[in-house]
Amino acid sequence: MKIGTSVLGSKVGRRMLGLFAVVALIPLAFLSYFMVVKVSGTLEAIARERLSEQSKSRGLALMERLQLLEIDLRTVREQLIEGPEDSLRESQRLRQRLGGRFKAIVHQVDDNIRSLFLGRDWQPPDLSTRERSHLETGAVLIRSGLGVEGTEILMVIELPPPGRGELFAWIAQDYLWGEEDLLESGPAVYVFDDERLLHSVAPIASLEAPLREALRHEPLSGSLDWAREDGADDLAGYWRLNLRPRYLTSWVIASSLPRGEVLLPAEELLSTFLNLALLTFLVVVLLSARQINKILQPISLLRMATRRFGADELDVRVQIDTKDEFAELGGSFNRMAKRLGYSIRQQELIRADLTVARDDAIAAMQSESEFLTNISHELRTPTTIIGSCAEILQDLADPTEMAEYLQILREESGCLAHLVETMLKLTEYHQGKTEWEITMLDIPRSVSEVVQKANESHGSGGSIVEMTVENVVPQLAGDKARLEQVWSNLIDNAIKFGRAGEAVHVRVIGRQSSVVVEVRDCGEGIAHGDQELIFEPFRQVGRDILTEKAKGMGLGLTIARNIVHRHLGEIEVESEPGVGSTFSVFLPIMSVTDLQVAPGRPSTELSEASGEVLRIH
Repeated sequence: MKIGTSVLGSKVGRRMLGLFAVVALIPLAFLSYFMVVKVSGTLEAIARERLSEQSKSRGLALMERLQLLEIDLRTVREQLIEGPEDSLRESQRLRQRLGGRFKAIVHQVDDNIRSLFLGRDWQPPDLSTRERSHLETGAVLIRSGLGVEGTEILMVIELPPPGRGELFAWIAQDYLWGEEDLLESGPAVYVFDDERLLHSVAPIASLEAPLREALRHEPLSGSLDWAREDGADDLAGYWRLNLRPRYLTSWVIASSLPRGEVLLPAEELLSTFLNLALLTFLVVVLLSARQINKILQPISLLRMATRRFGADELDVRVQIDTKDEFAELGGSFNRMAKRLGYSIRQQELIRADLTVARDDAIAAMQSESEFLTNISHELRTPTTIIGSCAEILQDLADPTEMAEYLQILREESGCLAHLVETMLKLTEYHQGKTEWEITMLDIPRSVSEVVQKANESHGSGGSIVEMTVENVVPQLAGDKARLEQVWSNLIDNAIKFGRAGEAVHVRVIGRQSSVVVEVRDCGEGIAHGDQELIFEPFRQVGRDILTEKAKGMGLGLTIARNIVHRHLGEIEVESEPGVGSTFSVFLPIMSVTDLQVAPGRPSTELSEASGEVLRIH
């Protein structure tokens, strides 16, 4: 037994390996926590600050663009003040510039549109008192509203002196939001005023509620966490563009990025670190396991050998080549195992001999008891009948009655003679004193003769034994009289134990190296547990020995099996209770010489020495 045990197979090894693993995992876990918490927190703080700065930068760019729009609107107002409106409409250069920045410009006086300078006929909204007061100061008003095309942003300015009306200009949102990709690059941008969402790069408006809540605590700039409608978590930074003194409104610009994108560098760094940490941990564990295994191998080896020895593996030995105290301990174990193994084997041999002797004695006693019981039962009936008939004959004077009882005496004495003759044959088979006449036999013909005799003896009005031959059946060596005795015993049993009126089927089958003779009946069948017992002398299963009369002596199958075994064959039974039984005889195809010298057959000299005569014809 070589050293080759595993660390995980030892409790001590598992504890030591676990200790090494824990010691290695503590610093790795601390560093992992630092990477996740500290680095992620730092990146998130930087991202929040960057988003706020980007919002401020975009807000200032929007402020600059609104100022350009204000300048254009004041230019229109000045030309209206200085010259006729028709000259303004005819100014091609001014129209091209205004057409790229405004959707429409309308001059309205006293709620009536006086002239349309640009675009289609838009209906100006009603102005509140507060808005008109703001316009009277000469300032420009910016307001938003919902129009046919969605959210519209309107710029309004009053023409002096009072009473000349107002200019309403609808800002082109492509110019306000899209020029030079002002709001299209980088993080997603959202622009709100005091009432509604003015612009959104992505079609997600769920930012408005958390943004307005954040403005209550930090009204100028800050950051917040929010969840998009698709369930993704985002980080947003915002900056308030205070247009109220100049335009009587206030805008909030918010820039947002997915949290996963913000923390992506931290995740990549963490992934790299975890891979390195895992590699380091595996190296530590493997080196520790190797060293622990080297220490624990002798102990584990002795433990396994002790268990195997306790499980009756008496030849187990250990081989420990560590050249230390463990090697000395292994040698002591081997010497002890050798001595104990020898003692245990001796005890087992003695115990086995005693068990065999006991079983043989019990079997002999049982066989003797069963034999005496069976033979007594078989002898009791005819002797009783003979004794009764003899007593009756003493008092009879009628010749007819005397003849009847004399016939009974002859039949019962014949049964006794047949029983004694059968017992003598069985004894001769067991003692090896049987004389065998070995010739080459035609098995189908031999079986056919027995079938014909059975039909003549038992049949009335038709054959009750049917015979078929399958395939070509070659001749084989055997004792014709004794094999016919086998066929007769099997067919007689099938007739006796079969159902009345049901035919017995006999098949002779030729095979490549053997001949099979099958005898099948449709009787009550034999239970599986009784199928081996029926070959024992005087055994008849399936009946009450005290209340039911026996159908024969119970020796036919015993003699049949002895004869078949003498021909180096086998006899088997297949039976299903309630269906019937099939007895199959398998005889090997052999010549007379082959049967004489075949393994298991006694030679001529040995047969003669033992009292058995083997004649070859």
